[in-house]
Amino acid sequence: MKACVSTSLRVLPALALMLYAACSGSRTEGSEATVSCYSYATPDDSIMLRLSQRGDAVEGELTYYLKEKDANRGTLEGTMHNDTLFAEYTFQSEGVTSVREIAFIRRGNALVEAFGEVEERDGKFVFIDRSLITPNENVILRQIDCGPE
Repeated sequence: MKACVSTSLRVLPALALMLYAACSGSRTEGSEATVSCYSYATPDDSIMLRLSQRGDAVEGELTYYLKEKDANRGTLEGTMHNDTLFAEYTFQSEGVTSVREIAFIRRGNALVEAFGEVEERDGKFVFIDRSLITPNENVILRQIDCGPE
């Protein structure tokens, strides 16, 4: 009986470790996407962002309502690079479709919009040098409940 208990005490920690490793592994490309939503709002402006992330690949919907500017609404596709999302934002404003590169820096459960000098390439506005983007600490999108789909 003593030998059986002794063997069980050695095997149980190993089983627990294997179970923990199996359950805590990172998601693979074939796994389900993680969906998250973010919002920025002042009395005059608002930004709504819905992201779907699978691995480093990100896609989503982004809408800007900025005072004294036309609202623009569109989709984005991009990639997370460490804590920074770089994406191509295709949007409609005043009936015209435009494409520009956008960036958001993750800060805990929030995203800070970042800006940098851009140039037009192949009909799209892109950052001249991604390493020089600057976060706008006044535009912080807080994570919110996405609500029903």
